[in-house]
Amino acid sequence: MRTLVILLVAFALTGCLSLPKPPSPQEIAARDDATCQSYGAKPGTDMYVSCRMQLAQERQRERAAIIGAIAQRPLIPQVAMPTPITTQPQTNCTTTYVGNQAYTHCQ
Repeated sequence: MRTLVILLVAFALTGCLSLPKPPSPQEIAARDDATCQSYGAKPGTDMYVSCRMQLAQERQRERAAIIGAIAQRPLIPQVAMPTPITTQPQTNCTTTYVGNQAYTHCQ
């Protein structure tokens, strides 16, 4: 019961979290433009076009790697099962003393 309450509280709290908003296409274009111009490429030149294409291809490779990593993960996490406890039959021992000798018999 305690575990159920903890899980319900955890799920309720996840609603309070928010993921960062992905950049818009305009923001990506502005960032790529600034990056390529910082390398000395002027808009309209072959160097600039090549730079922009390379940045776009890098983004595509990153997305493909992330999607591939997500696809590789199991939907249900693997949990190690505890080793079952096996009970041993109880051993009964009796000790008999004869003189100074002790004789132990176990069943």
